[in-house]
Amino acid sequence: MRTRAPLFPLSSVTLTALLVFAASPGVAQAGPLAKVAAAPAPEDPPAPKVQDPPSQGQGQAAADGGIEGVEGPVEVPEFENPIVAALQPVPGGLTSEEVARRAVEGSPMVAAKQAELAAAEAQLDQTIIQFLPRLEGKFTYTRLSQATLDFGFDSGDDGGFIVGALNEGPLTFGPCEPGSIFQCVLDSQGVPVGAVPLEFDLPEVPQPPLNSYSLQAILGVPISDYIARLPTAKKAGEAQIRAAELARQGEQLNAERDARIAYYDWVRATANKVALQESLTRTEARLEDAKSAFDAGIVSNADVMRLDAAVATLTAASIRAESFETLAAEYLATLMAEEGFPSYQIGEDLFAPQADLPEASELETMVAEAERERVEMKAFDTSTEALELGIKTTRAGYYPRVDGFAEATYANPNQRFFPADQVWNGSWSVGVTLSWVLTDALMTKAKVREYDANLRSLEAQREALRRGLVLEVASIHADRQSTLAELEYIQRAEQSAEEGYRVAVDLYQVGDATTTDILDAEYGRVEASLRSINAQIDLRIANVKLEYALGRVKPVSAAE
Repeated sequence: MRTRAPLFPLSSVTLTALLVFAASPGVAQAGPLAKVAAAPAPEDPPAPKVQDPPSQGQGQAAADGGIEGVEGPVEVPEFENPIVAALQPVPGGLTSEEVARRAVEGSPMVAAKQAELAAAEAQLDQTIIQFLPRLEGKFTYTRLSQATLDFGFDSGDDGGFIVGALNEGPLTFGPCEPGSIFQCVLDSQGVPVGAVPLEFDLPEVPQPPLNSYSLQAILGVPISDYIARLPTAKKAGEAQIRAAELARQGEQLNAERDARIAYYDWVRATANKVALQESLTRTEARLEDAKSAFDAGIVSNADVMRLDAAVATLTAASIRAESFETLAAEYLATLMAEEGFPSYQIGEDLFAPQADLPEASELETMVAEAERERVEMKAFDTSTEALELGIKTTRAGYYPRVDGFAEATYANPNQRFFPADQVWNGSWSVGVTLSWVLTDALMTKAKVREYDANLRSLEAQREALRRGLVLEVASIHADRQSTLAELEYIQRAEQSAEEGYRVAVDLYQVGDATTTDILDAEYGRVEASLRSINAQIDLRIANVKLEYALGRVKPVSAAE
């Protein structure tokens, strides 16, 4: 969950204070409307007459600085609200929906989450491949040293003796000859066993081959893994993919939300800039009228300086507001991955009524909905599932392994054939191995402890996210309710300002109001309109935040 600081420090309250300061009465002079209605003034305007206290009716206008020499109703140009005119939608202009879509397309964070999703998919492929039968091919060449054959005979030594019997059968022990006192080993017929010298010629023995070539194909099959590891490992990989997809959706929704809020901030900055520029224009006109009145001796220099200070203040504020509007537009361009300093036009109807959000009043209901629908919560649940499955997979390391193997060899010479000869021969072998390694079991125990700790950490993070969601929903709900209440009173104030302007125009047309009164009424309408627009923008932003906080918004689709 991310919090977002306001982009623009120029608030509607600050702008309203500037407008009120510039529009404060205190100098009774003819404003721009008087230039339209009154006759052309001479180059050196005479000082206005000082009359007795006026009576009720037409004399009131003269005492208040009204227009003399004009009989009958005075026409007042129709008031055109500059802020409303500036915020009118333009065909092909920028909308919050378009900004959200383009921001997602150009978001590096969304691209990073997309890459993480691809990595999760690749990890699942690695897991499946890991359990496939292992087929290995190998070619070996070996150069052997020269062999020496030695039977233990020296060239000058006798070869020893060989013992033999004349007749077949068991050997016995008895007199060598009848009547002899000497005892001998006799054969089955009583003939003494004799020994003769060992004399034979060894043939030339061929030397073993010095070059050895071998081609082998080895197949290993993890039989026990198909039962103890593969099912849970595959489910864990699939859960991790779902978690990565939910994380990508969450980042996309965050990018959309921030883009929509930035769009409305840009609209607000545009409205503030127009309001300040309009106020500056009108105040500059009033300053010129005040200077003329000072030259005629009607007002004091302090009144002129007061308006001059207002012009200086509004000029600085207008420059600042224009900079904020430029920064807001550049921020939009950055979110949408556009280069340069583009110029945008408003394409969304900001004055269209907004639909009521369903079930947006009960805080407990909204908190439960956020916990149920937010993709961040779903991503945590799926990650927890993947980790639990990973623990089950790891625990298989406690038990013995059963592996099947098969091997085929085509070698020159082949060690399975004797005597070794420099020819190619093939052989094969097949078997099953049952193995258990103590260190593997100890390592498995340590890994399970690590995964258990990670699981507890993940559950704690989920709880922190849940609490953050509660605070987020509560804060947004409170802001929205405050905005709704404020908007109701602002609309009443706007209606009062419109009625005040209408009354001022009616009085002006019959000579009972001055141009100052008309300007003050216009300032009141501009101020009320600006407050209303700011409140409507605040409501749109609150609705955007609330819908995203509750998980009601689905990611926008990319352009076809």
